[in-house]
Amino acid sequence: MGQALHQPWVRGLKFLFLGFIKGLGLWFRQPFYISFMRPLLIVHSQTQMGSTICKYLGNRFEVFCARDLRDCEAKYRDQRFECLLLELGPLLNGGGQLMRLFQGLRRQYGCNRLVVLGGKDLGARLLDAVQAGATEVWQEPLAKEQLKLFYEDLENRARLESELEMLRSFGSGSPAVTRTHSPLVRQLYGQVNSVAVTDSAVLLLGETGVGKGVIARLIHQASPRVKGPFVHVHCGAIPESLIESELFGHERGAFTGATKRKLGRFELAKGGTIFLDEISTITGATQTKLLQVLQEKIMQRVGGESPINTDVRVIAATNQDLWEMSREGRFREDLYYRLNVFPIEVVPLRERLEDIPLLVDNKLKRLEARYQKQIQAVDPEVYQVLQQYKYPGNIRELENILERAYILETGPRLERFSLPHELATPIESPSPFDWRRSLAEVRQQAIEEIEKRYLERLLSRHKGRIKPSADEAGLGTRQLRNLMIKYELHKESFKSKG
Repeated sequence: MGQALHQPWVRGLKFLFLGFIKGLGLWFRQPFYISFMRPLLIVHSQTQMGSTICKYLGNRFEVFCARDLRDCEAKYRDQRFECLLLELGPLLNGGGQLMRLFQGLRRQYGCNRLVVLGGKDLGARLLDAVQAGATEVWQEPLAKEQLKLFYEDLENRARLESELEMLRSFGSGSPAVTRTHSPLVRQLYGQVNSVAVTDSAVLLLGETGVGKGVIARLIHQASPRVKGPFVHVHCGAIPESLIESELFGHERGAFTGATKRKLGRFELAKGGTIFLDEISTITGATQTKLLQVLQEKIMQRVGGESPINTDVRVIAATNQDLWEMSREGRFREDLYYRLNVFPIEVVPLRERLEDIPLLVDNKLKRLEARYQKQIQAVDPEVYQVLQQYKYPGNIRELENILERAYILETGPRLERFSLPHELATPIESPSPFDWRRSLAEVRQQAIEEIEKRYLERLLSRHKGRIKPSADEAGLGTRQLRNLMIKYELHKESFKSKG
């Protein structure tokens, strides 16, 4: 019965069902996210720790379980996994060098992430596992918070890989050169290629959903550190009480519940890149320790005394105005300048609408490969409708819209009426000029329409800040304010939303 559940047709039905549920979530415009990444493999000998992990992760991902390595070989010889979670005890009983064993498992099952599980009696051997190449180690008693962070990290990785695959499929050669019709995006990719070959800190700026994580991954892949790890830390998802421990690790006994030494994300990123997403959310104490890492290339674990050298490239990202936060005393000014060595503004989708046809075609190809349902053509009105929408959720929202439309479409051609109702309403032609008016009046109307649109984009790019907007436009601040009054534009409307 257990093996029957893993037959291809059963898994196919499961994916179709999950796709239907996902479509319902998108129908109601809810942020309902289901990951379609490769399954996880958990090897454990019916221990309480292993059973807890299987139950928790099994409710969120596709999970395969095995009793030992022989069981793995018999059941899953040709399977590929996103991550392996292995109980250390049976591995030690089998003999052999751990490093050689881990390398073989990674080759056979096609995964880089390897988590080792162990009881209290295997503390020293767990450190051996880290030296042998384990990505991380978990020791009993296992905190539910640790499982939650692991789950959120897998979700973030799956989303980033999905978005990165979309960018990869646009171009060839350098991973940071992709097809685009937008001059702003071409400029962005030029910046990525320029900074990637250096080791400088990068600060990615932009709204939620524009793909800052994708750009961070592109920088890493085009850098000399590409063979090192890429560690993504979603700072906003980690409780304030745990953020220092997550980033810098802790020593045993450092605080209540610290029953063993824990390596921080900076140590796990050694030789590679650490991506600090939502950097604006970290506490003042964490800002101080991060500043030390950037200035002196050393850190200390929580509760530790010995300095630890760091060898890591830092990329940070935010959808907030860190400069404004530093002026208000909510973010360290010296840390802001350390992070802001090379700022990159990631373009929102509404400023690159000319790329909509490319993004649509690429997303449909990926959906066809996943679900084996062919869409032979796209109604030109679909492109037209999608290019008129503002996308507050940016590329992530566009992908959700397209996946819902793909699920609902029953014919070989994607029609406008498969789009959400608020998008699928008939397109109204722009109101024509009254040709009975004088040429001067018509010209003035056209100038005002263009001027208003220009100011909207300008203020959006600078998130409503008057001084930098006026400087870019070549205006005085008083002139800009007068134009904003004329066109009823309010700076609060352009501030980035978290």
